[in-house]
Amino acid sequence: MKINHILMTAILSLSLVTGATVAVAPATSAAQIIVAQSPTETPPTLALFTATPGAKGSLLITAAPSSRVVLKTKGAKARAVKTNRAGWVRVKSLRPGVKYTLTTKISGSTKRITAIPESQVVAAHTFRVLTTEIPGQLQLSWRHANTPAQGAVSFTVTAAPIDSTTETIAGTTTSTEIVFTDLDLNVRFAFSVTATNTISSATPTMALMTKSLNDLQGTPVAKAPETPVSPVKQPISPTYAPTYAPAPAPVSPSGPATRTIYLCPDTFTEVGGLCEKT
Repeated sequence: MKINHILMTAILSLSLVTGATVAVAPATSAAQIIVAQSPTETPPTLALFTATPGAKGSLLITAAPSSRVVLKTKGAKARAVKTNRAGWVRVKSLRPGVKYTLTTKISGSTKRITAIPESQVVAAHTFRVLTTEIPGQLQLSWRHANTPAQGAVSFTVTAAPIDSTTETIAGTTTSTEIVFTDLDLNVRFAFSVTATNTISSATPTMALMTKSLNDLQGTPVAKAPETPVSPVKQPISPTYAPTYAPAPAPVSPSGPATRTIYLCPDTFTEVGGLCEKT
């Protein structure tokens, strides 16, 4: 009771001095709804200092607005640039595949980072699609000319059905091979592999199936063995003289035999059952 008396005395004193009404906030309940509140404030952050490869032989640099950035590399004169009011600048005519050291001042401290400009990525080649011992599984492999100027390269591989409503299968890898499983054995697929680096994507390298997996790997159904039939012997009387009729003349076939031929589209070359185009 004594503590409550002191609290009420303080509230009344404040009300007399300021002319404002003061009330003790009730305890929060689950039924209460927020009808208004002040905006969420985020603490200020320091400007980021980054350098990202852009177009061929260029870097996009971010730093504090209107700050000076110096680029250095071995065998070349140092180069200084200035960021705009938004805090970025694009530097062109750099050497792809060469490491640059960038320095700037942020809040009075010297910051240093490194970056490597890149060139356009080249396409993959020698694309091969091979069957495995597992039905519906194919192993895809290719080659790619890696160079420092291209930087890190990844590959997007797809298997799109031809004349079918089956969904396209896609995968991404940094290796030069990938395995697709659970493929429809009765569907032909168009395969593609696309090389990509930070700044570009190469022209896809294609390979088309000329036959389905069932046509390539199908096992013929074995026929049931026929039961041999013993020839029926006809008794010959002593006075019976057998006569022999001349062999019938050969009958010419009614028409030429036919077979199915799979052809590759124009500009494609068939290699090992696949139509390839680089």
